[in-house]
Amino acid sequence: MALTNKIQNGDLVANSVTTSKVANGTITTSKLADQSVSPLKILGPPAATQGQFIPGLVLASKSTQSSGTAVEWKKLLATELDGSGATNGQVLTYTGTNVEWTTPSGGGSSPSSSFLSAHNISGGLIAVVLGGTPIPLPASQNLNGFVSNGQGTLFTVPATGTYMITMDVRLVSPVLLGCQAVKGGVPIAPLQFQPVTSRDRFHANAIVSLTAGETVGLQFYGVLAAVTLESNGAALTIHRIN
Repeated sequence: MALTNKIQNGDLVANSVTTSKVANGTITTSKLADQSVSPLKILGPPAATQGQFIPGLVLASKSTQSSGTAVEWKKLLATELDGSGATNGQVLTYTGTNVEWTTPSGGGSSPSSSFLSAHNISGGLIAVVLGGTPIPLPASQNLNGFVSNGQGTLFTVPATGTYMITMDVRLVSPVLLGCQAVKGGVPIAPLQFQPVTSRDRFHANAIVSLTAGETVGLQFYGVLAAVTLESNGAALTIHRIN
């Protein structure tokens, strides 16, 4: 005698039916009403909690020997990833109910991926004015996220965060002038040398908060003079640490 509609939702507790109790192929699409298995009845990513990154797995259908299909966890390949709707720097995140493109906290770039190294290797004469003269750094540029202007005098910050900045400037002879790093045109205090004594080297580093879209560069200032950089006489490095 056939049984119809004898097992109700309340008759089964969670995890009471396991794979060892169901033979392969015994549950087919003809035995399940359309849409009777909702996404809530499918286990989410293994051990995932809201806000976690996807652990490289995705729930996908696979062919079976019968006419139906089954689902299984499979490794997500880069060639199968559709970036539609994503912006630069976003990652796939499990939100607790869905998988979505999200921007990591602190901006669209991870800390280790935002850095800058730029140099002046040719040296030469620079005419300095009181209000400030940019120091060009057009050579050996290693930009990851940062964008240089045409002269290599200003570099645009890719993401808001905390950065380590190191400046190093060397002259062929001591001169009484100021040298500083600036962000958005404003001197960065720990990276500023006041024109109070003659010197031929300006070296400093500091941890600084930078905002996405700000520009950073090096300047001479404080005198009307012509100074000569050493060969390979100026460098700026910036690395995001948080």
